[in-house]
Amino acid sequence: EPGRRMIHKARAYARGMGFVLRKHNYGLSCVTYWVLRSLFNTFRHLLMGKTMSALFYYSVACGRLEGWLGMTANAYHWDQDF
Repeated sequence: EPGRRMIHKARAYARGMGFVLRKHNYGLSCVTYWVLRSLFNTFRHLLMGKTMSALFYYSVACGRLEGWLGMTANAYHWDQDF
């Protein structure tokens, strides 16, 4: 199971991927595929009872969307309130 540090790192990398998709003018359908792919894995890992893995994939989905939308600075972190 991934730890918090790995989850933060995955979100940052995913934000970078989203930024690259935006920079190279990939459309909504492409971004939707990559976000839904991570969300599918989120639900799959939740069903298996692996909550940290589910948070990892959820973080990746959020990061990709944030990067594509241009939200690369000061992005909200899921554990910011802990």
